[in-house]
Amino acid sequence: MKKRLATIAAAVALGCSLSSSAAALTINDPGVLGIIKDAVPFGDADVQAYMNAFLSLAAGSPPTLIGTETYTRNGVANPGSNSVVSLISGSCMSTPGCFKDGTGNMNVPAGYEYLIAKYDGPNGGAVVFYLGGKAFTLPATSFDIWTNKKGQGYGLSGWLEFNTYQNVTTTSVPDGGSTVAMLGSVLLALGFLGLKFTKIEA
Repeated sequence: MKKRLATIAAAVALGCSLSSSAAALTINDPGVLGIIKDAVPFGDADVQAYMNAFLSLAAGSPPTLIGTETYTRNGVANPGSNSVVSLISGSCMSTPGCFKDGTGNMNVPAGYEYLIAKYDGPNGGAVVFYLGGKAFTLPATSFDIWTNKKGQGYGLSGWLEFNTYQNVTTTSVPDGGSTVAMLGSVLLALGFLGLKFTKIEA
């Protein structure tokens, strides 16, 4: 009986360790560029400032205080644009193709360059991800970057997606003088056509 209980206990422990490691979020995970502590407040303008400050740091930068926030960059090179000029507020209601799976993870559709995820309030912080336009699964908790006294990760409380790709290719618009000149040419041509048709009819 004791042997059987020991076997069951070992199996449960193994299962727990496997599930924990599978769900764990670390600063060296694929796609993670680093963290911001504590990323409060988390409004659009605040987050845009956080991101630009974060992206200005070199890979491998130790915890660095800029303003009221502490930024930490891991050693992974950032292949992105290194600046944020356009952002899209993250919520499944506003992001087509976004949905939460059965474990609480958030599935983010393709099409974004960077993503910042906020976990809890002042107790946690924000994790910065480089997506490179690919679909991404956002972890439901901050385990094990930030954990509470019970050893549990803080829940995902919000995120913002950044798409600088939209700003790389811009449509060229003629200046005011060119537009007026083009319009004048068109009107002149129409005038000649009208005169020609009048002569034919006469």
